[in-house]
Amino acid sequence: MKYIAFYKSDAPPGPPADMKGMDELVTRQSAAGKFIMGGGFLPAEQGLRVRYASGDYTVKDGAGPATDSLGNGFGILNADSKEEVLKQ
Repeated sequence: MKYIAFYKSDAPPGPPADMKGMDELVTRQSAAGKFIMGGGFLPAEQGLRVRYASGDYTVKDGAGPATDSLGNGFGILNADSKEEVLKQ
């Protein structure tokens, strides 16, 4: 099963200060065949909001609702259960 985990930091936008710890986690999970992919997010105000309704797309600049909950980055992991992901 694939799980997505979001990374959130109260540090200013940009690369997380603790990249060493993140690199170690990704290296360990990659070697175990568990890490599928990961990446970071630009600040929400630099993004787009895309909506599809009634057959039409609407695109607006900037942040949409609930963008603060996305965090600074993400990782997609292969795991047998949520508990396995939480042990990482």
